[in-house]
Amino acid sequence: MSIQLSHDLDKLSRIFSGEKIEKARNIAANKTANKARTAVSTAIREQYSVLARDVSKTVKLRKGDQIGERVLLYTGARIGLDKFSPKVVLNKARSDRKASSISVKIKKKGPRKVLKGRRGFGAFMADLNGEKIFMRKTRNRLPIRRLTTISVPDMVLHNSVLTAFEKTVEKEYPIQIERALDYQLGFHR
Repeated sequence: MSIQLSHDLDKLSRIFSGEKIEKARNIAANKTANKARTAVSTAIREQYSVLARDVSKTVKLRKGDQIGERVLLYTGARIGLDKFSPKVVLNKARSDRKASSISVKIKKKGPRKVLKGRRGFGAFMADLNGEKIFMRKTRNRLPIRRLTTISVPDMVLHNSVLTAFEKTVEKEYPIQIERALDYQLGFHR
């Protein structure tokens, strides 16, 4: 990824204080990183049926090794299926409650996925600090396991999300560095 600037930073740092140039680079990097974080969140939510707050919980903005360098760090475990708008689907053949299953919508494009268990152990919702989706491991009542799906860091690795990130940085950084340099060097009057 290459970014073209109209200002020559080396030339400007010789003419003006190097501290003002560094400050302008840091301001531009922060604003560009915030816009990139928003673009990544939007691109993820175009692909997956996940809420913005669930994405924003997993991202941290860190300073890089060099001046004006920022790192968006996405961390986190797999997301529970309860975050993907679960619905109880009743079996049409039987009208009793035991014949129900649960459906979730993970991807925006495509149908809802019905969670069917193995050998009659279907998924069920339980209220443990909020409703969560579980499935039994055996025929016995316990043990159970929580059902999860893809993590946010894996969502970020999707091609369309990475493309949105790169386009945002390539578009925004030159604009932000120009504005920051103009402000720091007094050209904004």
